[in-house]
Amino acid sequence: RYFLVLDDVWAENFQFWETLRLPLMDGGKESKVLITARSKLVLKGMPTLLCIHLEGLTEDPCAELLLKQAFPNGCSSQHPNLEKISKKIVKRCHGSPLQAKLLGCLLNNETEEDKWEDMLNEVCSLEKDTNGILPSLMISYNHLDYHLKQCFKYCSMFPIDYEFDRDELVKLWMAEGLIQRSRSRSTLEVIGGKYFDNLLWRSFFEVSGNQGQKQKYRMPSLVHDLMHDLA
Repeated sequence: RYFLVLDDVWAENFQFWETLRLPLMDGGKESKVLITARSKLVLKGMPTLLCIHLEGLTEDPCAELLLKQAFPNGCSSQHPNLEKISKKIVKRCHGSPLQAKLLGCLLNNETEEDKWEDMLNEVCSLEKDTNGILPSLMISYNHLDYHLKQCFKYCSMFPIDYEFDRDELVKLWMAEGLIQRSRSRSTLEVIGGKYFDNLLWRSFFEVSGNQGQKQKYRMPSLVHDLMHDLA
């Protein structure tokens, strides 16, 4: 008897599932296979007993999440004109919490209406030109400083769902010469830590779990996809 979990599957051909199915045929009646996928075409190549489609956030909580990132102090109600624009922006997020967080970070404490309109226009213009990459991800990447882009792309050498140790990753960046010295007297370790915290704040990393007293981090799968497309 077994319980097999296949996460983030992209195989859409019948032959793949036939090859996988054969060694599983000897399992007991209570054996289960749980598959997560982002493409509905995956379902066509495999027999399914139960398919659960996970819906994204509705517009109101999605807008609330975006505004929370944009105004951490909770003063968004003081800018009703920006709240109206936020509702237009989240329509382009298609219920994705990650998109809402990314765009909210880019608009952090921005109170000029023109800046919000520019962001809306940028999202709309990228929707057809990112080859399946979420527009918000591409926008967030484009807004990174050059040195942060290099550190981000360096992580493409690690597999999906890899758990990063902040200090170890900073040392690897240092070894590759990716950390720039500043005019301050800060050490490279401190500067590299700020690089990591910047990427974490922008949702390129997320908290994974604790191993002992050491906090671990991972990249969301969509961010990992972007990284490999750019590397």
